[in-house]
Amino acid sequence: MRTMKLIGVREFRDRVSHYLACGEVLGVQNHGRLVGVFIPLRAPDNDKVEQAAERLAAVMRQAVKETGMSEDEIAGLFDLSKGSV
Repeated sequence: MRTMKLIGVREFRDRVSHYLACGEVLGVQNHGRLVGVFIPLRAPDNDKVEQAAERLAAVMRQAVKETGMSEDEIAGLFDLSKGSV
């Protein structure tokens, strides 16, 4: 498994053009705490992006139906800031 490169917010801000060009997935940290993930898109195919969004919406509707949870509750399961997985 490949690890994600971690950089600070200031470095990301100062070198954003470089990181956009290199296409590397980055973890962005502020004072050592992960605050974001940068995932560059390479010439996205708008039809594929739209299809993926539609599939995600369908999965979310099914999850809400099957679990009785709200969309916000399901999204909260992916909130890494809560500290437990």
